Order: sequence, then structure tokens, then C-alpha cells
Amino acid sequence: MPNLSWFINYILCKRVSQTGSNLYPLYIELIKQIGVKSSIEMTVLQAIETFRKCMLIDEELFILVA
Repeated sequence: MPNLSWFINYILCKRVSQTGSNLYPLYIELIKQIGVKSSIEMTVLQAIETFRKCMLIDEELFILVA
């Protein structure tokens, strides 16, 4: 899937961050169902990178770069 990185970023930054935790299992299952062996690893790495960005900049600026 050529746009896997974009999709994972979308799930983490736009969906997970704006919905309640009751949907987290659904997002995890969705990423697993993609069928790419490295999708979970990519998700964890992207989550770490997103968290790092959150710690470095204020919320308004983060929304612009996410």
C-alpha cells in the first residue's frame, strides 16, 4: 500500500485524537487488517513521532503541521 504512512498518520492525528477511547480497538483492528506486515510497527513509530511533536510545540502550531 503506497499511502500506508499517510493513512496511519491520518488515523493517529485526525481520528484517534478526536474520538473517544472506545474506538481505539476498532482502529487497531483496521490497521491489522491492512495486511502489511510492518503496519503495526509503522503505527507505533508514527505515534512516537507525533507524541514528540506534541511535546515540542504548542497545540495551535501542532494542528497546522499534523
